Amino acid sequence: MEKLINAGKLFCDKYHAVILCEYQRDLALLKCLIEMVESAVEKKCPATSWCHDDICYRFAKSIVDYGKMAYDTMQLGHFNATLMIVRTIIENNVCLDILLQDATNELWKYYLTYSYKHSTIREGRETAPHLLSFMDEIYQHYNIDADFIEMRGEKKPYIDLPYGWTYKINKKFNFAGLCELVNAKDYDDFKMMSEYSHGTAIYLKLGGLSSMDHIMTMISSLYIGIYRLVTMYCWDTVDPEFDDVTDEIESLIYQYLEL
Repeated sequence: MEKLINAGKLFCDKYHAVILCEYQRDLALLKCLIEMVESAVEKKCPATSWCHDDICYRFAKSIVDYGKMAYDTMQLGHFNATLMIVRTIIENNVCLDILLQDATNELWKYYLTYSYKHSTIREGRETAPHLLSFMDEIYQHYNIDADFIEMRGEKKPYIDLPYGWTYKINKKFNFAGLCELVNAKDYDDFKMMSEYSHGTAIYLKLGGLSSMDHIMTMISSLYIGIYRLVTMYCWDTVDPEFDDVTDEIESLIYQYLEL
C-alpha cells in the first residue's frame, strides 16, 4: 500500500488490499484484459460525431472507463464500491446491446434527445426559454416523432419516463423491461449488484466481503462485464492474444468453482 500515489491521503481498506495479495495473478490478467479491450474500442472510433456509430462508441468507451474505475477501486480494497461500479457496467452493456441491435427505429436519436432533455431537468431550468428553443431544434434536427415528446392524455410523455427512449420497442419502462429486450438474466445479475449499491443485504455488513466467495464474485463479475462488451461490440478489432488472456482468467475461475 505504501507504493500507492498519495497513499497517505487515501482511505484505503488495507485489510482487503492485503487479502488481494493472494489474487495477484487474477488482477494482473484483469488489467491486461481491460487494456486490450480499451485498445479494441479505440479502433472503432468513428470519423463522424453524433451518429449511431458515435453513440455506440461512447457507450463502449464508458464501459471501459467503468472497468478501469472498478479495477482501481478493487486495488484500494473497496470491494463494495467495486461491485457498485459493476452494476453500472451491466446497465451500460444492456443499453449498448439495444442500440447495436436496432436496425430500423434509429433509437440512438431518441436516446440522444432523451439525454439532452434530462440534462436540462437536472439543471432545474427545463422551462428556460433558451433551453426550450434548444430542445425544439433537437426535435427538428433528428426528426423526432411527436408521440415521443407529447403528453398522452394524463400520462407523461415517453421522453419523461425512465428509459423512455426505448418506447418504440419497449412496454415496461424500468430496467427489468430493458433486460427483457436483450437478456432477461441480466436483471438477476443487476439485482445482485444492487445489494451492494443500496446496502439492502445486512449479511454483507455483518460478515464483510473478505471471503473467497465475495472476492471471486467481484473478479468474475467484472470479467464478465468487460468480456460481454467485446463479444457484442469489438470482436473484430480485439488482439488475437485476447483469447489467451480470457482462457487463463476462466481457468482460474473454474478452479475456484471446483473448490
